[in-house]
Parts: sequence; structure tokens; C-alpha cells
Amino acid sequence: MGSLRRVGTLKADDILKYNGFVFKGRTPLGYYKYYHPNGAKVQIRPCGQVYRYGGGKGLKYNSDGSLSVAHGQENILK
Repeated sequence: MGSLRRVGTLKADDILKYNGFVFKGRTPLGYYKYYHPNGAKVQIRPCGQVYRYGGGKGLKYNSDGSLSVAHGQENILK
């Protein structure tokens, strides 16, 4: 799955679902939660920041699939 930069929340929802992610609701802080059967997770903050986590190991990934060494946003939807 590629970058979600500047696609908007509705398009991001379509892209995530097309790639096998399931919407699992919102956190108390308003993050949108998407989980994949392979254990990967994507969370989208209300401000549009996208966080990718892989395989239930707490690892974060960049939009190109490489392992992220930085903590923080992956990209912005807006």
C-alpha cells in the first residue's frame, strides 16, 4: 500500500479497505483504527496524521514499506 498523503479521509478509508484493512472504530482521543488480518495496524489522528504499525510487534513503517526509525507521523491526509 502506498502513501496516503493528501488523499483525504474518505479516500483513505477506501484505500485501506481495498487493501484488506478493517475499520475497528475510534479511540477515546478520536484516532480512527484500521486492522489487517496479518497484524498490521493503521491509525489516523483527527488532524490527519497517519501512523502505520506492522505485525503486532510495535514496529512503524513508512509509506514505501520500509521500517521507520522515527517516531511520529507517516504522512498527512489533508
